[in-house]
Amino acid sequence: MDKFDRSSSEQGNTGADLREKGQVSSTLVRKALAAGNIKRVEQLLGRKHRLVLTTDNCIVRKNTIVSCRSSVLNQPPREGQYGCMIMIRGNDDVDRNSNGNENIIGYGELKINSTQMEVTLHEGSFWAHLNGKYFIDLEFEC
Repeated sequence: MDKFDRSSSEQGNTGADLREKGQVSSTLVRKALAAGNIKRVEQLLGRKHRLVLTTDNCIVRKNTIVSCRSSVLNQPPREGQYGCMIMIRGNDDVDRNSNGNENIIGYGELKINSTQMEVTLHEGSFWAHLNGKYFIDLEFEC
């Protein structure tokens, strides 16, 4: 149990109660990400963590995108390999297509090292999906 969880339960609040009120310790989330503990991040947020990358200055191959770490718009987990659902959206910040469904292109892996990130799509091709698109959303699987 984290210090935050302990003090909350002493006051009669559970982590779930605080999440329902929209309260979560961002410090705990950042620490869990830094440790690579995606399951803990999901517990704290009450949802799956989504990493957002821009396609600026990335190298696109058939089923792989290689990007520098500076193209990440929020905090990634520590270096390592993670399973994820891959979604693509445009500059308009809308993550749904005209049918109201998310632009999910498939499942794959994210490999993070000290200088870059590599997203590999298990089936299919990024080329068919990146026409004018700007953001790649990676929703982590526990």
